Parts: sequence; structure tokens; C-alpha cells
Amino acid sequence: MPDDEDVAAALDSHLVGVGMWGTVYTAANGPRCYRLIPNDHLDAGGRAGLHELRARPRRPGVAPVIRHLAGDQQEIGRQWFQVVCYELAADWSLADSLASPHPIRRLTDMAVVLRAVPGWWARAAGFLPTPSDIAFTHRTPQLLVVPRWGVPSLRALFMAPERICYLAPQLLLGVRDDSGRAEDMYALAVMSLRCFARLPSWEPGELMARAACSALYSSDRCESRLPSWMRRLEAVRQALAAIDALLAHDPSARATMAPTDLADLLERCVEEMDPVATVAALRAQGRAKEAMELARTVLIDDPSYELLLLAAAIAVDELGNPLEGLELLERAVLAEPRRREALRRAVRAGARLQGGGHGPAGRGRRPLLRATPRRQRPARLRPAFPARAAGRRSRPGPLPSRQGRRAQGQQTRLHLAARRRHADVVAVRPDDRLRRDVPAPRQDQGGQGAGRQDQGRPDQDA
Repeated sequence: MPDDEDVAAALDSHLVGVGMWGTVYTAANGPRCYRLIPNDHLDAGGRAGLHELRARPRRPGVAPVIRHLAGDQQEIGRQWFQVVCYELAADWSLADSLASPHPIRRLTDMAVVLRAVPGWWARAAGFLPTPSDIAFTHRTPQLLVVPRWGVPSLRALFMAPERICYLAPQLLLGVRDDSGRAEDMYALAVMSLRCFARLPSWEPGELMARAACSALYSSDRCESRLPSWMRRLEAVRQALAAIDALLAHDPSARATMAPTDLADLLERCVEEMDPVATVAALRAQGRAKEAMELARTVLIDDPSYELLLLAAAIAVDELGNPLEGLELLERAVLAEPRRREALRRAVRAGARLQGGGHGPAGRGRRPLLRATPRRQRPARLRPAFPARAAGRRSRPGPLPSRQGRRAQGQQTRLHLAARRRHADVVAVRPDDRLRRDVPAPRQDQGGQGAGRQDQGRPDQDA
């Protein structure tokens, strides 16, 4: 096979990926996509099917096949290829979407593709797609269709083992459905699984054996691509359960589940993957503790400004934990110094902490921090520095009441317990400016004599 540089020079194109038949490229200039198939992979019947595709009328959602100006067969890198030319200006492909690090983009594009599948079945059933066979134009999926050639040859599968991943076990065993929809649903289920997890890689021989035995993919055998808090969502669990049913050896689930049903599950995942909306919904339902636990988990991976403000409001208003609320507001101020909302809320939370009445747990309580009452004397009779002017030590203010001390200790214990629960997952990196090189203590030659001398010395820190 020629390398990408030879193909780019011959067709002025860029590589998209491996299709079920051939390799897909997109033109650098002009609305063209190409599929290069080695000549020895096609027979006379396969080439006749390409001529029939060119004669068909244009159909929505299906890229039209046209004749290549340089000829249908072209020699590239000392090898002859059948060039299938599509008149399509592709913005990106489904392979690009599934390779994205953002789960919302992966799920959104995959849901759009699933909703287009019924229309494709009405025009070209049994197309056996791979992610490279589906392109997007103005956010509309377009199928790079080929004739219904069936499964590629064993040589073609071993040249590009990625094709084996999208073949149903029945196809590898030589059994095929007449409509081809069950096999298409298996390929679409594998693409949907890639939105949530990374597919394991094996050697082509082992991959073929596992795929034939239907022991290739499932949600519990693949490494997840989602953050820890997204895996706990109920919509994600339901979508993975539906995908596992589609990937099972029994094709009955693939024949009964519609692609639009799977698209609904993916779109529900997208809705719940907005952390601010999910936490706000739990708060509105009166599930403040669950909302706060979810917010703490999300803030480990995604400490956004809006989520910090929402979590601080829940901690102060619903849970009665102003210390944690102040800490969250401080993180928000440090994250977005130019935005003043977090600073204003921190000032109000501090005032409520000093004045009492913070949330349902603190209503009716005395202030946790009591200011020292000033003496009611005229300003002209009160010196600027009373303690220093009188020559005596200043008297401390009155301590908080027993109820105030008890509430203060309870809030402090709750705050420290919450921080200890997340200490194993949050790695706080100390500031380099706060680091100090502490020299090792010097030991005198006398040893024990120095220790006795230190014992008799009073503790200055005390």
C-alpha cells in the first residue's frame, strides 16, 4: 500500500480513515471525497455495482457517486486502485468526532447519526459502516455509500484489523440477515460504545476469534473515557446496558431496538452531563446532600466558576456549612479574579457566619463568632491606644456562649470530615513560594549534655 504522502500528491487530499471497503480521503480543494480500493479486492461484479451507483438519482443523506476526472482506475505508488469519487464537501467525519476528548461532542454527533439511519435504510440497507464512512456537511451526516458487497476478503481484514471491530459475529460465521439491518445495528453499537470507552486492541488473529465468539466488546471489559462523576449518572448506565444488549451474540435485540431509541438514550446522557444543570436539578428536588456530593466529585476534574458558586450556595443555605461555602467561594475568586459575584457572596457568607442564622441548621442560634463590645464612652475621653496609654495589658473580649462554642465546633468538625473524605483524590500542590529549606538540627559533641541543657531552657514559643 502506498503511504499517505503518495496519495496526497496524486489526489490532493487528506486521509480520513479506514472504511469497510478501501480507505477514505477528503480533497484538500473542492467538494470531493475519495475511496481507494485495491484492484485485486474487487471483481467484475463489484465494478458493475459502482456503475449502477453513478446512474442512481441523488438522494438526501447519501453522498452522490460521480466519475473521477483522472479515471476510475489509477496507479499510485506502483499499485492500481479503484477510485470511487463522491461529490461532497465534508467538514469532518464521524471518526474525527469519536476521537474527540470531549464526551458531549462524541455523544451529540453519534445521536445525530443514529437518527439518520432509518432514512439510510430506506435508500441503502445493509451498508456496514465504519466511522470513516460517515461524513458531516453543515452538521448533517452523509453516508459514503458503496454497493452491498458484503464482508471484505480475509486479506483486506488483516490489512486493516479495525474493520473486524464493526463486523457482527454472524457475518464472521458466514450467516447474514437478508435486510442487513441487524449487522448495521451491531456496527452502530460499537461506534456508540466508543463514545464511552476505549476499545481494547489485540492481534488480528485473536481479534477475529474473539469477534466470531461474540467476546469482543462490552462496557465492563473496556477502559472508560468518562470522568468518575459521569460514570455514576443513571442515563449513562442505561445507555451502556442498551449497548451491551446490542453487542450480545443473540441478534434478537439488534432486530427489535430502533436506532432512534438508542439516540434518545445518548441525548439523555448529554443532558445529564451538564454538571451545573444536574446539580441545580437535584437541589430543586430537595436532594441537597446528593447535589453536594455530586458537586464535590465534579469539582475534582472540572472546577468551573458557575459550579463553585452553586456548590457554595448549597453548602451555606441548605446544608448550613458556611466554612465549606467560604472555601468554595475562595476557590472561585482565585479562578476568576475579574468576576465579582464570588467575592460579594463571600462577604455576605462571612457576615452571616459572624451574625448567625446561616441556613436551616443555623436559624435561631446565637452568632458563632461574637465581636468584642466596645465601651460606651465618648470618643474624646477614649485614648487612641487605651491599653498602651494605661500601661497595663488589654483585657480579652468575652468568649462565645456555650451554645455558640458547640455550634462552632460542630461546623468545624463537619468541614474537616468533608475535606478528609476527598483528601485521597484531591492532590493539593503547595506553592513554591511557601516552601522553606529547614536545616537539620545541630548536635553537639556532648550529646546528652546538650539535651539536658535544652531541658532546663524555658519554651519561648509557649
